Amino acid sequence: MSSMNRRRRSGSEPMTARSALRARTAFATVGLVVGVALAVACAVWGDRSPGGGAAAWTLVALGAVVALVSAADLWALRRRLRR
Repeated sequence: MSSMNRRRRSGSEPMTARSALRARTAFATVGLVVGVALAVACAVWGDRSPGGGAAAWTLVALGAVVALVSAADLWALRRRLRR
């Protein structure tokens, strides 16, 4: 197949193309808020529970990971949207 055939567009892609960046930004924002809230709530719970609450600290770590991944995604989206 020649390179000319691959570059030729068919249909109305430019007219109907949609970007998923807004949805991805919304999901990352929700993930950031939920991750931070989970980490804070479980840290308070773990601090107040007798014996330290190992399950609570595991959930703190999980919330922190979710928040960090969401923050990294938002950072990447911000750089992409600037272009």
